Amino acid sequence: MADRRSYPSRRLGAASLPASERVIYECPPGMMATIEHLQVASTHTGNETFRMWHVRQNEATALSNALFYDYTIAAKSYLHEEGLLYLTPGERIVASAGNADRITLTIYGTEQ
Repeated sequence: MADRRSYPSRRLGAASLPASERVIYECPPGMMATIEHLQVASTHTGNETFRMWHVRQNEATALSNALFYDYTIAAKSYLHEEGLLYLTPGERIVASAGNADRITLTIYGTEQ
């Protein structure tokens, strides 16, 4: 198998976050995924909160798998997180916002 760094990074998933939990990205069967960047943008004029989880296959969202929990993002600002997060088949990134359609989440990385 080729080195993970030899795969080009691309947008794996993006969504305007709903108030209820939504799968933003799920690693497909037979693949491995590396998430390299997360971009969270507030598209509203007031402060907003969001939650994000890294959920393993056959698990539900829980405090124990939260990446961000009731995280406040300032009006018309963004959060850019870099680092490596490895996902195996069936693992997913799930997110929700305090108010629907006021925060956008974009996930960048590779699948191999």
